[in-house]
Amino acid sequence: MDLKERPKVGLGVIVIQEGKVLLGKRKNAHGGGEWCFPGGHLEFFETLNRCAERETKEETGLDIEVLDKEAIIATNDFFEKDHKHYITLFVRAIPKKGFLQVREPHKCEEWKWFKWEELPENLFLPIKNLIKQKYNPLQNMPELSKNLEIEIRSFISKEQYEKLLEFFKQNAKLIKEDFQETHYFNCPQDLRIQKNSKGSKIWMKKGKLHDEFREEVEMRLKHEDFDKAKEIFNLIGLNTQIKWLRKRNQFNWERVKVCLDYTKGYGYIIELEKIGTDQNKEQVLEELKQKLKQLGISITPKQEFEKAFEYYKNNWRDLIENAMD
Repeated sequence: MDLKERPKVGLGVIVIQEGKVLLGKRKNAHGGGEWCFPGGHLEFFETLNRCAERETKEETGLDIEVLDKEAIIATNDFFEKDHKHYITLFVRAIPKKGFLQVREPHKCEEWKWFKWEELPENLFLPIKNLIKQKYNPLQNMPELSKNLEIEIRSFISKEQYEKLLEFFKQNAKLIKEDFQETHYFNCPQDLRIQKNSKGSKIWMKKGKLHDEFREEVEMRLKHEDFDKAKEIFNLIGLNTQIKWLRKRNQFNWERVKVCLDYTKGYGYIIELEKIGTDQNKEQVLEELKQKLKQLGISITPKQEFEKAFEYYKNNWRDLIENAMD
């Protein structure tokens, strides 16, 4: 048999986010107008993980974490009209960083997220064959790397605050201007409740206060539910230990979440934050330190924050009452 007639090996990357899968609408190739996963040809001596990472980055701009060590399923695909034959392997992945974009507009019209049970009708042949096998990529998901909130912060002067506010208004995207009332409760856990301009929430941070790496659990509520939630905590013996009144300006600056805060009775603070995992937390932390250095701000030592926090914790009522707005 002529080697040109042998089947080729393709890889489909099932990128999953919030219960949805990523599909792109093909053009200028076989299967034009049909929806497919990111992916492509497996190169000579290339691992599945490397192929998945490379193809997804080239096509979508996303950096991914591949969840499967081996192909989880395969399809035998005959493109009779185009006289092509592929064995398509599939792996699952989650996005880690980057912004979704059409990186190869000559091959793809757009990228969209779909629920598995609400896929479009015009699907690329390998996905049709995948569905015939009654495969669901959302089932039997491997344990994911837990997301960590990675952050650094510093006390700043009022003058620095005003200069930074002007800088970010000109060089970053304003996400929100907000006024927040936050209550910490008298319990061993870092349990909080907050109401802001748009709603309220209950959340708990694992680890210790002022740690650089922390996992968060959060539940959002309606604005009017704040007092009810606070009352429930009071009824089970949890009372407000500290109250914070904070004005926040939040920006997206070069893929970093930036918060410029004025907290009544506590002072001015800049906070830089990114989401990472146990695997890349040190790398992300170093990136945040370099960003803060770029702004000309020194990192406030953790011990100084802890000292300021303890003082505020013991005196917050007087500090709020006597603060200059």
